[in-house]
Amino acid sequence: RNSLTNQIGALRRLETLWLQRTGLVGPFPPGILQLTRLQSLDLSFNNLDTTIPTEVGLLTDLVEMQLQNNSCGGALPSELGQLTELTALNMSVNQLTGSIFTDIGMLANLELLDLSVNRI
Repeated sequence: RNSLTNQIGALRRLETLWLQRTGLVGPFPPGILQLTRLQSLDLSFNNLDTTIPTEVGLLTDLVEMQLQNNSCGGALPSELGQLTELTALNMSVNQLTGSIFTDIGMLANLELLDLSVNRI
């Protein structure tokens, strides 16, 4: 299944990617970070056990990112502040630690922020 997510990086025009409840395990799929036109990303209810990569800041067209109910750990990268089009960011029920990134004020379009059930 992870080989599929690596191959997805070749779909350069992809705007919506929903892979919730697909049994993804391991690190954040690197192929997804090549989808610079992506507007909606849903990887919720899997078993991603990684930190959120800083390269996620390259996905500047993202409007919605759903990563809830995984095993993501570590701190939220400050590069999330570059996703100024975001209206929904759900990273609840993970193992995130630290504090909320200082550039959160840059997310002026944000309507939903759910970081519950973490260690933030």
